[in-house]
Amino acid sequence: MRNRIIWPVSLTAIFSLLVFLAACSKNSGESKSADAFTQLMTRGNGFFEKGDTRNAITTYQEAVKLAPESLDARLNLANACLLAGDSANAIEQSQQALNLEHNSAAAYYLMGCAQLRLEQAEPAVKNFQQSQHLDPAVTALNFQLGLAQEKLGHIEEAITQFESVAKFEPQHPSVHYRLSRLYERAGRSANAAQEMQKHQEVSAKNAGVMATAATFEKCKYT
Repeated sequence: MRNRIIWPVSLTAIFSLLVFLAACSKNSGESKSADAFTQLMTRGNGFFEKGDTRNAITTYQEAVKLAPESLDARLNLANACLLAGDSANAIEQSQQALNLEHNSAAAYYLMGCAQLRLEQAEPAVKNFQQSQHLDPAVTALNFQLGLAQEKLGHIEEAITQFESVAKFEPQHPSVHYRLSRLYERAGRSANAAQEMQKHQEVSAKNAGVMATAATFEKCKYT
């Protein structure tokens, strides 16, 4: 049996101290990196809330470089790109988010919105439907899916989505007008007239309020 080497007490203590210091250094580095990431995300969120998409995008890009596996960073960057009108990069970042989490309803939604802005209605419908399957209780999603179905000429499918919006958000600034047009195309003149009346009532309450694509995309994902 080999003789076991017995370290002198002083050498054992020094060795243990070196191991401890190395672990502390690693943990300290990880902590600093996490703090920097949190600060970047907070700063990016501040820019985003102010509508400063240029600085929001730059800041979120830094966050992504620091933590490329962060789903939140990818989604935030996709959101900022969408708000800035950079639909191509919004699609790219949404796909990166899906590579990290294939069941991200938010990523499917953001990709669908970006595709719809680019007049890519067919893939937009597929992504909206996937998002709806994962998280069905999002009114803005119904509206966006309705828009995409309408662009494809799927009248009844679009009506179904818009009717859901009208049910849960009767003061929506656009849905009654959309329904009126679609009912007319479907030969349902009485329904069309009723929806146009509702549209006029809602419009009167919202006089002077400007709506954009981002207005109708806004939901818990944006």
